[in-house]
Amino acid sequence: MEQLSEMGDLSVTKESVGQRPIINSVTYYTFGMSAMFVLYVASSVASMAVLEKENHVYNRILLSDVSRFSYLSAVSITGMIIAFCQMCLLFGFMKLIYDVQLPNLQMLAAITFLLSFSVGGFTALITAVSFRSINVNFFTDLFQTVIVTAFAFIGGSFVLIGALEGVGQFTPNGAGLQAYLLATQEYGWIDIQGRLLTMFLYGVILLIIAVFIFPRKERV
Repeated sequence: MEQLSEMGDLSVTKESVGQRPIINSVTYYTFGMSAMFVLYVASSVASMAVLEKENHVYNRILLSDVSRFSYLSAVSITGMIIAFCQMCLLFGFMKLIYDVQLPNLQMLAAITFLLSFSVGGFTALITAVSFRSINVNFFTDLFQTVIVTAFAFIGGSFVLIGALEGVGQFTPNGAGLQAYLLATQEYGWIDIQGRLLTMFLYGVILLIIAVFIFPRKERV
């Protein structure tokens, strides 16, 4: 005790391991909530496609001999563009208002593009299932209420759960969230390439599945 008293005031500093920037709660939930809510774009765009079918707009499209792949690709690209714009606006707003930590522009754009690409895949899949189903709104409602919530929980959008972190990186929002956080902590492309690949595969595989599920012209 005498030796401690002779030392005077003690100063305590907090440093991140490896001198990486520390992620604060505002930054974490900016990326976490963004990665979750962007999934709702898929069901919203798919609902508009279903509305086209109900209003017989799709029947007019069939007259131009449009293939299933072309139609679903257009729906997928629409969902991807809307998702990308939504994320860019949100990040810009959070940066201006709350000064949120953001990765460099190249990484931010690449992660956002691939996350939006995976959303486009979900858009095509929901559209295909809805066109094939008798209750056209059932899968859309299921996706909005159950699937998105499950992805958000497993992927860490609500709160980071250590036991699920390994599984969460295989969900699109979880892969996007982890990629954003790693990029913000100044990790390199090699460190996030696995997450980028996951989001890319979601977009490609879901679009392919949607093409096979989508009903042929004579059944629409």
